[in-house]
Amino acid sequence: MTHRGTRARKALMAAAGVVLIGVLAQPAIASASPDSTGSSGSSGSSQEVAAAPVETVEAYAPIEVGPDDLMALLPEDAPNYVFSGAEDFDRALEWAKGSGGVPLKPSKISGDFRLEPDFAVLGGGWRVDGAPSRIAAEVRSGDEVETVEAKLVQLEGEEGWGGYYFEGTIPVGGDVDSVTVRAYDAEGQVFDEVLVENNEEGGVGQESPGTGSAFGTHRIAN
Repeated sequence: MTHRGTRARKALMAAAGVVLIGVLAQPAIASASPDSTGSSGSSGSSQEVAAAPVETVEAYAPIEVGPDDLMALLPEDAPNYVFSGAEDFDRALEWAKGSGGVPLKPSKISGDFRLEPDFAVLGGGWRVDGAPSRIAAEVRSGDEVETVEAKLVQLEGEEGWGGYYFEGTIPVGGDVDSVTVRAYDAEGQVFDEVLVENNEEGGVGQESPGTGSAFGTHRIAN
């Protein structure tokens, strides 16, 4: 996709009430239970589905996400990862080592995005028994819907958590109304989702306890 647009008047919102990052013109990013928005997972009897491959990566090693975006997984006491621009990667990595990890609850995902140089979804982290069978983004532009599959990564010897990213990132703004990232379990059922919405109303509010930002990227942890 090549959509690019302004980031003016975007708000951070949660499905069960409004949650705003405390400045004007921020994007909306929220988690919602699959039951509240409908699940695109299979119904009926439970059965395992073919899982997307999970790539094993080295600790601290940069993973190329976009032309100027990198990700890394950290072998800390708690699930931990970092996104940053290439120029800030070393500093961001050192910051992440002392951050205490990402407060991911079981069967949850987090979402990371940036606002500069353009508003885009990068990826996030996951925590679930085994590994997700897949993580995919539903990109809505009016009546058009595009599905973008995420790449899954985890550290060698680590189980139950890891990260995901979208190659080239997913731009938000312009014609793109929203991006919904859904994570699926071994049976193909949605176990969590994150919504990033291009909201025209804007707003000001308090920062969510699960939301943070560093080195140009923003995160919400479910």
